[in-house]
Amino acid sequence: MEKENIIETGIVKSQNENIVVITRENPDACRSCKVKATCNTKHEIDIFLETPEKYEVGEIVELIIPPNTRIFSSFIIYIAPLIILIISYIISIEIFKFNDSISIFISFLSLIISFFLIKLVNLKVKKNNDIKIIRK
Repeated sequence: MEKENIIETGIVKSQNENIVVITRENPDACRSCKVKATCNTKHEIDIFLETPEKYEVGEIVELIIPPNTRIFSSFIIYIAPLIILIISYIISIEIFKFNDSISIFISFLSLIISFFLIKLVNLKVKKNNDIKIIRK
């Protein structure tokens, strides 16, 4: 079975030399939300892509996102912090024999650290970006 690429629409926000910034709305997260009318969450995502092609600001383009890129991103953002939280709790309580309060503190501290690690992974992924731009 062949995996299909995901195609999404975006608008060119700016371009500097070989970097184009494309703004994409985030309808996936907002479509089924019950409080979307009162939400202060940023509903747009800026995607930075390196490309030699020139685009006009405001131009509507399509982005081809491979499924493995989306799955990897979802894992890093949603699953990895949870795994780190649980593992750090187990390590601190079983190996280091800390009491529950300290173990919980350590696990939440590791959760905060995992968000910084996500930022580092995000910077690395940006350089190996598999997202392709096609003109609409």
